[in-house]
Amino acid sequence: MPDLFRFRVIFALICAAMAPVPVAAQSADIAAEQDPLPRRAGQLPDLLAGKVDPSDYFTAEFLAAVLPAQLQGIIASVTAQHGAPKRVTGIDRSGQTQAVVSVQFERAVGKFQMVVDPAQQGRVSGLLVTGFEASDDSIPKILGQMRALPGQVSFLASRIDGKASEIIAEHQPDQVLAIGSTFKLYLLAELDARIKQRKLGWDHVTAFDRPAFSSMATANWPIGSPVTLHSLASWMISVSDNGATDVLLDVLGRDAVGKRLQAIGNSAAERNLPFLGTVEAFAMKSAANDDLRDRFLRASETDQRRLIDNEQARLTMASMSNDAFMGKVMHIDTVEWFASARDLTRLLDHFRTNAGSEARAIMAMNPGVGANAAQRWQYLGYKGGSEAGVISMSFLLQSKGGHWYAVTGSWNNVAAPVDDDQFVTLMARMLDQLAKR
Repeated sequence: MPDLFRFRVIFALICAAMAPVPVAAQSADIAAEQDPLPRRAGQLPDLLAGKVDPSDYFTAEFLAAVLPAQLQGIIASVTAQHGAPKRVTGIDRSGQTQAVVSVQFERAVGKFQMVVDPAQQGRVSGLLVTGFEASDDSIPKILGQMRALPGQVSFLASRIDGKASEIIAEHQPDQVLAIGSTFKLYLLAELDARIKQRKLGWDHVTAFDRPAFSSMATANWPIGSPVTLHSLASWMISVSDNGATDVLLDVLGRDAVGKRLQAIGNSAAERNLPFLGTVEAFAMKSAANDDLRDRFLRASETDQRRLIDNEQARLTMASMSNDAFMGKVMHIDTVEWFASARDLTRLLDHFRTNAGSEARAIMAMNPGVGANAAQRWQYLGYKGGSEAGVISMSFLLQSKGGHWYAVTGSWNNVAAPVDDDQFVTLMARMLDQLAKR
C-alpha cells in the first residue's frame, strides 16, 4: 500500500554529488578558497531564511537535481515545524570538504550533513537534513501535541525488559485503528516461525507472479521471476514493497498469518480476518467495487473467505478505478488492517523474545527516522505504514545500556488526510527523549 517510509529521513534535502573531490585538487583549491566549508556553513541560516540566492550557494549539479520550487517547499516545511533559523551552533568536520552543521532554530536544533566543492567557489554540492532535536522538549509535551491531533491517536511507549517492564507514556493505547503497512510485521513473524520450524528456509525460491502498486523493489519485474523468501521479506519491510508482500502472503497462506496474529494477540482479530493482501484490500476500497465491498462487510468470516475466492477476477490491479490512487481517505475504518498500540507492543515484544536474529536484522534495514535519531540506539527495528487518513509507526529499540523499548503510534482521520511529516517529527522526538533515559 502507499508508504512514505521507504528511504525516508525527516525533511530530507536531496544529497546531490556527495562524493568528495580528489585529494590533489582539494589541497590547491582549498588554499585558494581559504577553506570554504566554515564559510558555507555560516551562510546556512541565511539560506534557510531566504536571504541567500541558491544559485550563489549550491553547485549547478545540485540545482539540476533539486529544482528551486522543491528546495523552497522543503525549507518551508522545516521552518513551519521548527521556526526561523537563528545561527550555527556547531561544525563537526569529517574531512576537508564534509561536515555535520548544527543550526539553532526557534524551537529546535537541526543537523545538516554538508559537502562543498572547492573547484566551484566552495559551493555546496550536497546537503541532507539528518534530524532535529527540539529545544526544551519533553515526553509530556510531545504526548500533549499528539492528543491535540485531529481524528484519533493510539500511542504507547514501554520499557519491555521482562519483569522490569513499565509504561512510560500512553494515549488511548487500547483504541483500535487502521495501521497501514505495519500489518506486514505479522507476515514476517509467521515466516520467521516457519523457518525456525524448518518448514521453509530464507533461501527458498518462489516465483514473482503478479503486479502490484507501490512496489519500489519489484516494479516492472518480469512475471515469473525467481526470488528468495529472504528477498521478499527484506523488500516487504525495508521499502514496504506490496508486490513482495502479496507473493509472500500466498506462500504463507492467509489462514496461517491470521492464526499467527491471533497467537501473538490482537484485540481486533475479527476485523483482520480473513487476512487481505494489499491489492485485494485496495481493490475492495475502489468505487468500481462498491457492491463487492458491501457484500463483504455484511458477510460472516466464512462467507468472506468464499467471496474472496470467487471474486479474484475483481480483486486485481486491473479492476481498480482511479480513485484508489487519488489521495482521498477511503474506507479506513472498514477495509484495512487494524490494531491498537497495546496490540502492536505485543507484536514488537514477540520479535524481541521469539524471533530469530535474521528477522530482527530485516526489521532494522530501514530505521524510519533520521540518522541522528537512529544512532542513539544499539538496535532499532521499525515498520510503518501510511495512506490518506492513516499513518502508523512502530519501533523495537535497544538502548546503549541494553534495555529494550517498544514505541508505537497510529493516527487516523476519516475526514481528511493526516499530516505525515508532523507525525514523523513527533515520533522522532519521542525516540530522542527515550534515548536520554
